[in-house]
Amino acid sequence: PDGSSRVYSFPNKSYIKEHFSYTIFSADDLKKENGEVIEGQYTVQASGIIYAGNNQSQTNSFSFYVNLNAPTLNLNVGSSLLSSFDITRSNVTVTASDTYGVPTLQYDHSTEDVFPSFASQNISSGTTFSEEGRYLVKATDNFGRETIKYFIIDKTAPTLSLSGVTNGGISNGTVTASWSTSIG
Repeated sequence: PDGSSRVYSFPNKSYIKEHFSYTIFSADDLKKENGEVIEGQYTVQASGIIYAGNNQSQTNSFSFYVNLNAPTLNLNVGSSLLSSFDITRSNVTVTASDTYGVPTLQYDHSTEDVFPSFASQNISSGTTFSEEGRYLVKATDNFGRETIKYFIIDKTAPTLSLSGVTNGGISNGTVTASWSTSIG
């Protein structure tokens, strides 16, 4: 594979001369002038000729990808996008995409006051969530890169109650306000 020729000897004194040639690139060929790596699909091709009676040649190639980016993960509420840790009272549709292949999507859901710590349930891109609670969603590409986002669906309005005064009334005593902001 280094471009050199080799001679093999056999007991009947016949010879096979093998010559290798190859097309390859250096790591610098994967970079722009500013040093930034160029993402994309690359192909390496190797060919060889065996001289033994009739010339036989064979060419093989393999392809690989350079992908530096994690998958794109969107939290869609209608035509708007949520950012990670946003709160909404609407349903959320999760979509994911990647330059090379379809990312794996997983999620977990909690009705407690903390976000889930890992995503363990598989879903597909386009899944819509409507149940109240805290969500963690993770997209993983074929190279193991991850994008993780969190969001909250809260459709329950907070409750407010006053004691020590009537609605629209006047008081010269203690008025206590209490409210509930729990999700769900």
